[in-house]
Amino acid sequence: MPSTQDVQTVRDLETQDDYEEAREESVGYIFHGGLIKGRRTTSKNGNMLHFARCNKIDKLAVDQPKKLWFGTIRVAREHLNQSFGAESWKWCKQCEAEVTQKLLEQEGF
Repeated sequence: MPSTQDVQTVRDLETQDDYEEAREESVGYIFHGGLIKGRRTTSKNGNMLHFARCNKIDKLAVDQPKKLWFGTIRVAREHLNQSFGAESWKWCKQCEAEVTQKLLEQEGF
């Protein structure tokens, strides 16, 4: 069971104002997609996790039925794996490349 602190780092972005506030803060991660456990939504851009500051998210998330904000990547992964299944969501390719680059820089590559 998640701790109280972990639960507080997951927030439904129910209104456009909630979504815009999360984007303005540029902290954490934003997921958008459907609520179909075990498979992706029909959109090729559904069930995708982004950094809150990702410039691609505004174009992609407009028509998605569900948006969630996460404070930490650990909580995001646990929640998405449990809610959708590990194979049913993915990182935005741009964000994934940014994470990879940061890891390489930390290792001195």
